Amino acid sequence: MADLSATVEAGFLHFGIPATFRSGGIGASVPVTVIRSQPDVVFNAGQVGVVQGTNLFDVRVSEVPIMAKGDTLTIGPDVFLIQAPPKKDAEGLIWQQLDCVKK
Repeated sequence: MADLSATVEAGFLHFGIPATFRSGGIGASVPVTVIRSQPDVVFNAGQVGVVQGTNLFDVRVSEVPIMAKGDTLTIGPDVFLIQAPPKKDAEGLIWQQLDCVKK
């Protein structure tokens, strides 16, 4: 587990960006490091394929031990609302692919 933790730390150090976490969007600001991805999701609306952009974030559990739907992440001037219940990875080290919408 120590090797895996070191790998996670290295990944966040290399790919992470600074952000701020707020419980419920109003709690105290907690500085965190996030890894952001913005994959497009394609879904069908009748016979038309619609492309929708997404905002997904990974956050270390060591930085935010408790996280819930309705919490927010702020990156620069942009605030993102966590819109689905957060889930941890199998090892419990990362809040994985937090589904967020820009407020």
